Amino acid sequence: MKQYFKKALIAARARFQLPLALLAGLWLVPAPSVVSAPADPSAKPLVVTTIRPLTLIVRELTGEEADVVELLAAGQDPHHLSLSPSQRRLLGRADPLVWIGPGLEAFLAKPVASLDRRAVVTWLPGDLGHGGEQAGEGVHGDPHIWLDPEATGHFARALAARLAERHPSMAAGIAARLANFEVRLQAADRALAARMAPLQTARFVAEHAAYGPFVERYGLRAAGSLSDPSGVALGARNLLALHERDDLACIAVERAPGSRLARQLAARMGVPLVVIDPLGLGVALEEGYVGLLMALGDGFEDCLASAQ
Repeated sequence: MKQYFKKALIAARARFQLPLALLAGLWLVPAPSVVSAPADPSAKPLVVTTIRPLTLIVRELTGEEADVVELLAAGQDPHHLSLSPSQRRLLGRADPLVWIGPGLEAFLAKPVASLDRRAVVTWLPGDLGHGGEQAGEGVHGDPHIWLDPEATGHFARALAARLAERHPSMAAGIAARLANFEVRLQAADRALAARMAPLQTARFVAEHAAYGPFVERYGLRAAGSLSDPSGVALGARNLLALHERDDLACIAVERAPGSRLARQLAARMGVPLVVIDPLGLGVALEEGYVGLLMALGDGFEDCLASAQ
């Protein structure tokens, strides 16, 4: 090794015409080490949510004590999506990541399985290996579980406990905000039950079978849908059965103007298309989760009241 350095120094002196002692000094001085700046203890935790309903719930529990960032951009379909590089980096920074589960967000199952399970909160169970811990119980096969206020209350309590465990300094604030959230949730549930009761005899068709927990909670009646809860079209036989119905009040679509098939069915049946968005993309963050519920109630009143 010494012979190697000696030959290298002699070659460098011949090339650059510098004194041997100076070259030896330059060669042997170690490169300065890079010291990472210490983490800012005052920085807020970064809670990453996948969809708007989860964002609304988490923001109500954390207030201004955490930064809540939504993984999916507005309009991205949680059933079918490929993560961008920036979205993958965001997943790695989440503390925690809050998602529904693979029944809704199948595209996330593999990335989530590679994360520290302590930094993942999963609402509905699924086969994720070590990639998530369930927080809250799902009582429906329909993955749109946030549309059931009772299930949401269970989830909010479990989520609050997990957030307080991850960030003990936030525990007192989370507990106070959870209590307020539950009061508003129970009041909204009672109000919606009263508003939906007169609408229980009318029937509607859903462009996408995404309203199941809300419909079941308030006794509404879906005559069918054009696609299943995962967004897969149900085919010609299903469409023919819907064409033969004469008791429909409206076709419920998630976003205007609705799919071509939904528009065609509405025209054939002579019923309106009504936007009822289960993701609450038009709900302001300040309105919270209760705002999403009330928007759903408004949509179903628009759809079903005319048939009474």
